[in-house]
Amino acid sequence: MASISKLSVRGIRAFSPEDEEQVISFCFPLTIIVGANGCGKTTIIEALKYAVTGALPPGNKSGQAFVHDPKSIGSSVVKAAVKLRFNNRAGKSMVVIRSMELTQKKTTMQFKQLDGIIRTTDESGRKVALSHKCSELDRQVPQLLGVSKSILEHVVFCHQEDSSWPLMAGSDLKKRFDDIFDSTKYVKALDAIKDVRKTYQNKAKDYKTELAELNGHKHAAMGFRNELDHCRQGLSDIHDEMQGYNQQIQEEQAKCKVWGKTLSKYGKIEHEINEKFSFMEQEEVRIETHQKGLVTDMTQTNTKDDLEDKLMTFDRQMQGDVKTLNETKAKVKKSEAKIADLTKQKVELSESRGQLMGEKKLHESNLFKRIELMEELATEYGLELTFSQTQQTDGGGGGIINTQQSSRSRLSISSDWGIDNNTTFSQGSTVNTIQLTNEDLEAFERSVSKKRQQLQQQLDEYRDLSQKEEDSIQTELSNLKAKVTTVEIDLSRLSDNRSKAERELNKIPRTSSRMRKSEIDEARRNAERMARTRDELSRDPRRTEIPNEIKLKADKISQKKNEIEELASILQDLRRCAEEQNSIDILERQVDQDLELIDELKNDHSFILANYHDIKAKLPHEGTEIDSSVSNAMDSIVDEVSENLDSTKTQLDEASEQLKQCESKVSKTSALLSHKQDTLSQRKEQLSLLSSENGGVQRIKNIIRTVRQFEIGSFGSTEISTNVDPQQLLQHFTTKIGELSSDEVQPESILKTMKKLKKLAKVKDNNGNVTELRCPCCTRVMDNNEIVVFQQQIDNLSHPENSAIIQMDQNNAQLNRSAMRNYENWRNIIASNINDWLDHQRIADEIEILKATVAIDEDTLSSENAKLEEATDDAENQKEKHSNLLQLQDLVRRLRDEFNKIVNKKSQIATRKEELRLIAPRASGKNLRNTERDYNSKMEEKDALMHVITSLNQEATDLNERINQASESASRAENLVQTKMKQFEQDQEAIVKRKELNESIASCKEEESKMQDQIAPIRQKAKIKEQEKNKYRTAAQKELQQRSELNGKFNNDAEKISSLTKEIDDFKSGDSLGRLENIDGDINSISEDIVKKEKELRDLQPKLKAVQARVDDQGAHRRNIESNIELFDIISEKEKLNDEVSLLEKQLEALDGESIRQKYKASEQNIRMYESEKNRREGSKDALGVQQRELKRKLQTSHYKNIDERHRVKMIEHETSNLAVQDLDIYHSALDRALLRYHGLKIQEINKIIKELWSLTYKGEDITSIALTSDQEKSSRSARSYNYRVLMTKGTTELDMRGRC
Repeated sequence: MASISKLSVRGIRAFSPEDEEQVISFCFPLTIIVGANGCGKTTIIEALKYAVTGALPPGNKSGQAFVHDPKSIGSSVVKAAVKLRFNNRAGKSMVVIRSMELTQKKTTMQFKQLDGIIRTTDESGRKVALSHKCSELDRQVPQLLGVSKSILEHVVFCHQEDSSWPLMAGSDLKKRFDDIFDSTKYVKALDAIKDVRKTYQNKAKDYKTELAELNGHKHAAMGFRNELDHCRQGLSDIHDEMQGYNQQIQEEQAKCKVWGKTLSKYGKIEHEINEKFSFMEQEEVRIETHQKGLVTDMTQTNTKDDLEDKLMTFDRQMQGDVKTLNETKAKVKKSEAKIADLTKQKVELSESRGQLMGEKKLHESNLFKRIELMEELATEYGLELTFSQTQQTDGGGGGIINTQQSSRSRLSISSDWGIDNNTTFSQGSTVNTIQLTNEDLEAFERSVSKKRQQLQQQLDEYRDLSQKEEDSIQTELSNLKAKVTTVEIDLSRLSDNRSKAERELNKIPRTSSRMRKSEIDEARRNAERMARTRDELSRDPRRTEIPNEIKLKADKISQKKNEIEELASILQDLRRCAEEQNSIDILERQVDQDLELIDELKNDHSFILANYHDIKAKLPHEGTEIDSSVSNAMDSIVDEVSENLDSTKTQLDEASEQLKQCESKVSKTSALLSHKQDTLSQRKEQLSLLSSENGGVQRIKNIIRTVRQFEIGSFGSTEISTNVDPQQLLQHFTTKIGELSSDEVQPESILKTMKKLKKLAKVKDNNGNVTELRCPCCTRVMDNNEIVVFQQQIDNLSHPENSAIIQMDQNNAQLNRSAMRNYENWRNIIASNINDWLDHQRIADEIEILKATVAIDEDTLSSENAKLEEATDDAENQKEKHSNLLQLQDLVRRLRDEFNKIVNKKSQIATRKEELRLIAPRASGKNLRNTERDYNSKMEEKDALMHVITSLNQEATDLNERINQASESASRAENLVQTKMKQFEQDQEAIVKRKELNESIASCKEEESKMQDQIAPIRQKAKIKEQEKNKYRTAAQKELQQRSELNGKFNNDAEKISSLTKEIDDFKSGDSLGRLENIDGDINSISEDIVKKEKELRDLQPKLKAVQARVDDQGAHRRNIESNIELFDIISEKEKLNDEVSLLEKQLEALDGESIRQKYKASEQNIRMYESEKNRREGSKDALGVQQRELKRKLQTSHYKNIDERHRVKMIEHETSNLAVQDLDIYHSALDRALLRYHGLKIQEINKIIKELWSLTYKGEDITSIALTSDQEKSSRSARSYNYRVLMTKGTTELDMRGRC
């Protein structure tokens, strides 16, 4: 058994850390701690509680109030320690040490728990110390003691401020009992089971919703799969039909191939005949053309061989003339080449001459510009410029006038290339000659240099003068600024001194009232009076009388204690028998209470028992003896109710299963109906989209209207109806395109027809000669005029450009091509939008089917909902019946338990009464009641003495407090006298200091005013001088800039003249005039050579023309012979073609072309028919393919992909979640009942102890007993709230102590 031995405290609350450790030893079996208020009794309990649990007492300010105050010992840090020696539950001695630290900061205090230590001895007797964290120590010490932390904290070491915790609210009290009973983990397990059950229940609801949705998707997916199978079967049938059509088409194509080869051969022969006729006609045209082009027709008088012999002889004669012609042409060509070379040389020399002439003109321009620049420079700057000018006039008898002047007239310039620097200016018939020699130029250059030096000298002199003047002004300005600076420095010094004095003056404190001498005297008299009061209190005689009285009272208390101990031992003997009697009384009262409780249970559940009369009749009635037979009867009743409950549970399960099946059917039907309604809405949206203005269906309808209008307008009627199928429309377009493509314009056939008409018009004799011409239509013989008209008409009709038949066919062909393009465009539009048409038809059919299916499903859903309501009502009835039986089972079980308790308690009463007879009811001849009265009287006398001692202690404390207060008041009065005297001296010093500083500040201000008056005129003079300097500097800079610009302009003008002079000298130094004279000579020589060659060429032209004419005449005669020979060849070729045509016509007659063509057309018609059927099947195949792809796409969407597996998985999840919820309900109910039973047993034990202790300790008559109770004990169902309360009993009346005590 664990126990505590010794406690050591230091630095806790009033236990100072500077004193030695306070050690308290605990005696066995009881230690009583007695002391005055505030002596530390509660601190010992708090220290014990902190040592074993680590819990701080209430109201400790986070530990700061638990540790000794650092301010009271004048330290910033206080370290506290609690040591506890105890024996653990194994009887081994151990010591736990807990340390704390409290640090005083500027405004706050910081509390810190240090690591704890557990000391013990090992098996060898050596001391072992282990350091632990605070949390770990809080856990280990209660384990070593063998008592839970909750019991240690709330029962064993309960703080006096928390001692009324049994009267707390029910929820808080329940938590406290959970901790004490160590059942918190089971309560947490209940909450965890409840949370998990709620989670699984929510999951089951979600799974149920998802499962209903998946059921709908699964049924829809099955419908899609059936449709997909139908599509596949339809595609397979269409594929077989298309293979049959392909086979028939191949057979017809084979026939067409055979007939085509024959027709190809027939057409080839016709084509050859037509080509031969065409060649014959071409040869006839060639013969006619050749005959018209002959100079002399020699075919009538000569044979081909004669003409070939003449041609050979003529060639030999012609060779000499051709040779002469070629030699003459060679000479002409050579002369022309020589002329071209000379012309090229002349052009190159002319270009060089033009370049030199340009340089000459530039030189003359430079001479003129130089004269103008020199005159302008001389005029502007006053330079000396002299040159001679001679004027010559081409008059009748005029002479020559020589003058020295400058000319500015507009002149044309020429130069004398033999004399340096001579220039001639001419105008009209007057020539002005200006002689500009090197001496004139040198004199001008000297004048320019002199002027440049003069300008530069003036510029430098002005710059020096302005600088000197500016320096003079700056010197005066600097002197004025120095005076200003000196005065400003003096002003600054005075300002600093004044500021310093003002700061010192401000530092002197200003008080509203100065300390007076009378105040000091008053304070001194007050201090003397308080000192006298202190001395009088210190001499009070009660300070010695009170301790003597306390000592006398303490001796009396000790005597009373001995008497009380003697009476307590007597009472212990007397109470041995009283305890047994009290136990019997308690048990009898408990039996009565249990019987009352049984009656209350019956009354509370009378509404349930009223439904089960057989059970109510079997229950024990009032007045029935309670024994073991009653227990057996209650057991049989419990068994009967359990059997009925099991039967009802089976019926409830069946009804629930039926309800679940109905809900499943309703859910499936509702989901399927919802899915079909969604599908119907989607199909309607798709149908609306396909039927929109820009949809394919509307385009096809527009095409049908357009085709009908076109064919009615073009052909007068149409085979197309307004509701025609697009497949038939495609077939119609294909047929029309085939018909229109066969009506192509064939000019060759028209030409053949015209030739046949011409052939039919010729009537031949037996020799094949044409005897007459007959009309091919009426077989009338035509005269010559009619023959001419016939020939012209046939020619006109055969002409490719002017033939009316060809033009009419071309117009028809153009219309056919336009119509064919329309049909092809329409066919393409229909083909590109036929899928939309098929989708439109398919969706419209689906909508009708879906509407019918939705109506059927709505009826089915209504019937299923009716069945669901019936099943719900049945399940609710079974559930209510099951609930009533559950309550009945709980009631009979509780009644059985209560009857069993009564039987057990009656057995205990009988046993204890038997034991009581064996105990003698006597103890030293004293009565228990009188002894208890004496004992209480002695206790009251002891308490009265204790009260007197407490009053004396309080009187002594009050006296000491008055003495302390008087001492403090006297000390404060003395300190006040000293303070006022010190303040009086400081005030006198401040007055003197303030007067000195004010005088110094006034002196500084006066000197500052004088200096301000001195500095103002100086600053005004400096400002005026500064303005004068700036004004002079601006004027000087402007003058310097003007002089510099003038100097620069003069230098630029002089530089221009020098540049022109350099260009003139460079031109003169070159040999340009000599090269120009040479080029002029070369040009003249080349011109003479060209004239000579042109003359030779003109002489050769007559000879060349004569030889050329002779050769041309001979060539014409030769060409005539050659043309006659060619004519013989053409006639021979025509006869050959005529023979070939006769042979081909015989081969053509052997072939039956018309019969073969009809067979070929019949085969083509069959092929088109089979292809039309094949296209129709192809369209159906495409529609089924689109439907198949759409179904596959739907089955691959997130709603239907892997729907069977998802449905199976979701079904498993739903069922397992429901099973988990049921299992958790069972676990929760079992654990809750077990916890309830455990709490009931514990409360019974506590109530038993409370009742025994109450009867022993409480002697009042107002409360019979107190007990813990919970509403759970009186509830008919296992509620989740225990609602603990403390009840007090007065007779048979129970009252809640909460709010009353």
